[in-house]
Amino acid sequence: MVLFWREKPCFCDIYTGLLTGVVVDSGDGVTHICPVYEGFSLPHLTRRLDIAGRDITRYLIKLLLLRGYAFNHSADFETVRMLKEKLCYVGYNIEQEQRLALETTHLVESYMLPDGRQVNVGGERFGAPEALFQPHLINVEGAGVAELLFNTIQAADIDLRADFYKHIVLSGGTTMYPGLPSRLEREIKQLYLERVLEGDVQKLSKFKIRIEDPPRRKHMVFLGGAVLANIMKDKDSFWLSRAEYQEKGLAVLQKLGGGDVMVGAEASACRSLLEVSYPMENGMVRCWEDMLHLWDHTFGPDRLHISPPESKILLTEPPMNPTKNREKITEVMFEKYQFHGIYVAIQAVLTLYAQGRRTITLFTQ
Repeated sequence: MVLFWREKPCFCDIYTGLLTGVVVDSGDGVTHICPVYEGFSLPHLTRRLDIAGRDITRYLIKLLLLRGYAFNHSADFETVRMLKEKLCYVGYNIEQEQRLALETTHLVESYMLPDGRQVNVGGERFGAPEALFQPHLINVEGAGVAELLFNTIQAADIDLRADFYKHIVLSGGTTMYPGLPSRLEREIKQLYLERVLEGDVQKLSKFKIRIEDPPRRKHMVFLGGAVLANIMKDKDSFWLSRAEYQEKGLAVLQKLGGGDVMVGAEASACRSLLEVSYPMENGMVRCWEDMLHLWDHTFGPDRLHISPPESKILLTEPPMNPTKNREKITEVMFEKYQFHGIYVAIQAVLTLYAQGRRTITLFTQ
């Protein structure tokens, strides 16, 4: 039985075919900006923003309340989430969008609720996602996603910056907003002009930036993981084996290095079926009891048509999780479910694999 560990952004890289770049990975609970070089994440440069899809949905509920629409029940959260995914976008020029919303009805769209009521949504369409760029709107301190991305790349070795700017990859459901790539590019260029070129507009033409927004980026980590698993399925040296675990216990993790990483599992689809709370917070497992309940539902008899003792499982993790979480997941997968082998990958690297590159910056939420 074998196990291999890799963070989620690495899986994104795998599917894209890249192994160098910056992955912006933003999903339901947290956003990570993770530089990857030649297939390895750079933890000292990785940045985290505690704003993602769930926070934007909550903010949209608040904005709609100001318009007179109350969504007070727990079931309403899912309704507003679907409204968000249908109507929200990122404004390219926020001042212009605000003027349009105040002076015209051009931005107003109607949305039919499940109970047949109709709501009209205007400035809220761009107002809710704006929290990604202006965290203070939801009382979160710190830089927004564009400034965080710029700071991450500028903190890298000077020889890597050009590659990182040219290979920024978006990954995760919260990067699906129309207008997000162009807004990021606009703000990065403005920051580069002000802080690097010191206002010299003539030099800006030499600055090359490319933000990749693959149409399937919502599932980029899974796609990159599928590519990696297929490539490495027969390479036993790539994995940690159950035999090694039985011999050395959790000390087997020393083979993977001593850095802290983040263990995560996308299990939210099961929430409506099970009597459990959401076990993740900001990308980190907070309630192992509920996490195990979800895994029992996934790996239990008649759930997956596989035999764990004969199978290998590939999981993902975002950066910067305490080592104790990695130890916990290793113990659970080998002891409780008795998988033949495990591979846990960094999400950003998988995103790059999915894009067909080796060096990139991944933006994930």
